[in-house]
This record gives sequence, structure tokens and C-alpha cells, in this order.
Amino acid sequence: MSTFMEHIHRTDVPLFEPPDDMWAPVEFEPTDGCVDAYRHANGAITYIVYDNDASHANPRDDEGNVATLIQLNDRCINLDVADDRIAEAYDRFGTSVGMDRYLAMFRPDILHWDPAWSASDSYGWGCVYREAWEAAMHPPPPGEGATREQVEDYLEPTVTVTPEEAFDAEVELYRQWVDGEVYGAVHVHPDGDTESVWGFLGYDDHKDIAAQMSASPITETLY
Repeated sequence: MSTFMEHIHRTDVPLFEPPDDMWAPVEFEPTDGCVDAYRHANGAITYIVYDNDASHANPRDDEGNVATLIQLNDRCINLDVADDRIAEAYDRFGTSVGMDRYLAMFRPDILHWDPAWSASDSYGWGCVYREAWEAAMHPPPPGEGATREQVEDYLEPTVTVTPEEAFDAEVELYRQWVDGEVYGAVHVHPDGDTESVWGFLGYDDHKDIAAQMSASPITETLY
């Protein structure tokens, strides 16, 4: 039987939810790496802790990205591959009105342009290409034998964000990765056994992640 301190990653067994009155509530044991903790109705606790594993992939390597971010800080590595025409225009016009006119006249494939994104020590210019946007926002064509729902999803794709919002979200995700805002969730069952998930970015949805660790609802925020 493992303990919270061992942070054992249990993915080979199904989630077991005992009756609420089967065991006494788990004792709360905060550690230096704990950022949040939640009590479940069955007495279990889910801890949100820092994930110090340095091997987590750079979110800029995700094939689902729609934005192109170009790094201008010489102390940081570049992020994405620049379009030579845009790079040359930016070198010439910078953030002036001339750059906006260039995009309006010659680059209808640019849906969004940002001349000054920043994430920690990283900063530069970026854009959202129409091709990348459409590929990300539309599901792939359904193949032979597709269900009616799959066909309807393809014919009526649902776009819930704008190119500007998608761009800002990618910059924020990259900032979280650069700043080390990487976390794990350690769930301590009422019998003392544990399971965990690791490598999620950001701080806003910790309670939602904790709720997904157990079928037993959250009843109390402990930390």
C-alpha cells in the first residue's frame, strides 16, 4: 500500500470508490510542493502539487497550434518557423502603420497579427494563418461508414473562439511552461492508496482536475 509521500503513479488498476463510511477520512498532510488540496465526500483527498519534471514538452511543439510565434530576444531560442515574406516586411516596417498596410494589401491569408506578444523573457511578433486556423477549427472529413453525428459535425463545425483568442491562449500556455507552472494531481484514497496524473499547465482549473480524480464529489477546500 503506497502513501501520498511516495507519489506512486497508478494507471494499471481501475478507480475504486469505497462506500463513504467504509474508512475514516484521510489525514491532511500538506507538503512544501502542495499548492491546493481538496476533500472528497468519501474522505479521500486530492493534492495539487508542483511537477518538477523538466522533460515536459514545449507546448510550441504541439501540432495543433494555430499561431506562429517569432522570437526576437537573442537570449532565447526561436520558437516557430517564420514566413520569409512576413519576416522581411517586419524587418522593414516593424510595428509601424506600414506593416498593417502590407498585411491588408498583400496577405489576405493572415487572420490575426500581433506585433508585440510576450511571455516572460520571450517576446516577438506573431500571426494566425488562415490555413492553420481552418485546419484546427474544422474536423477532418468523415470516412466511409461515418455516423450521422460525425457527418453533422463536419458540415456544421462549431467555432467557439476567435483567431485573436486562440493566439492569446497559445502565448499564455507558452508562458506557463516557461515559468514552470506545471502541476500534478495526487489522489489519496480512503484506504491510503494513491494514484496521480502529471504534466498539466496553468493554475485556473485545479479544482476541476481534482474533481475528475474521483467519482466522489468535492466537499471542502483544505489548502
